[in-house]
Amino acid sequence: MRFAGIYHPLVTPFRPDGDADEGAIARNAARYVATGLTGLVVLGSNGESPQLEDDESDRIIAAVRDVVPAGRPLLAGAARESTRATIAACRRAAALGVDAVMVRTPAFYKNMMTSEAFVQHFTAVADGSPVPVLLYNVSMYTGVTLQADAVATLSRHPNIVGLKESGNDMQLLGDYLSASAGQEFVVLCGSATSVFTALALGAHGAVLALSGLATEQCLALRDLMRDGHYDEARALQQQLLPLGRAIGAQHGVPGLKAALTLMGFETGAPRLPLRPAPVAVVSQMRAHLAALGLPVVS
Repeated sequence: MRFAGIYHPLVTPFRPDGDADEGAIARNAARYVATGLTGLVVLGSNGESPQLEDDESDRIIAAVRDVVPAGRPLLAGAARESTRATIAACRRAAALGVDAVMVRTPAFYKNMMTSEAFVQHFTAVADGSPVPVLLYNVSMYTGVTLQADAVATLSRHPNIVGLKESGNDMQLLGDYLSASAGQEFVVLCGSATSVFTALALGAHGAVLALSGLATEQCLALRDLMRDGHYDEARALQQQLLPLGRAIGAQHGVPGLKAALTLMGFETGAPRLPLRPAPVAVVSQMRAHLAALGLPVVS
């Protein structure tokens, strides 16, 4: 399947004055291009996409596309609350050269976000997008959940090619796999603490913040699962859990940026209202990185 594999969702670096730093994200991306990662994601949740303006988003995509070679998948978040604005964002991203867009569920009018509403929204987006669409379910932030009955319908759209599920609900992920069975449709795991289980269920890969830190370990976990070395894979998943939890549900983007900074990546502080990780969290990240033998340069 075209978009199967392991992806890293890039953080968006900010300069001291608060502006998005296109040069820094390009340099970070170039480091990842030298690894075995399948591809990269820009403007995802870890990229603070809801806090970026449209012109900033476009500049970030262009900067990363310049260093990601053709044939190496570059995915871009392109969600907005309205269907119309989402289609416009997809078209801008396509014009800048992305290979596919990731579109999270709209969520402001939560009580009205039924499966019927999602099917109508994503169908219109896919009809209007010049590049393939991956659905993006991130209930921990949106407070809504894309249900499997909607995925059963949407997975049959010729321009909807997959889905990223960011939570730890393995029953839901299994339902997504069952609902889309028989289609050229990838289901990607977005939680570093559930990769082993997700791959065991049949997920086609993952989009992991953790893969930007423990890149080789994440790729090894994928390979071990593919080759049937489940005991080794399970042990590796256990080793990765503390860091995965720390940059996920525990400390989120500030924790991830702190860990990346320790490894020599350019991140800057998160954009307000997010705040930088406190000193105690930075120390915790340093310890987690050391436990995995990952290089700390600052």
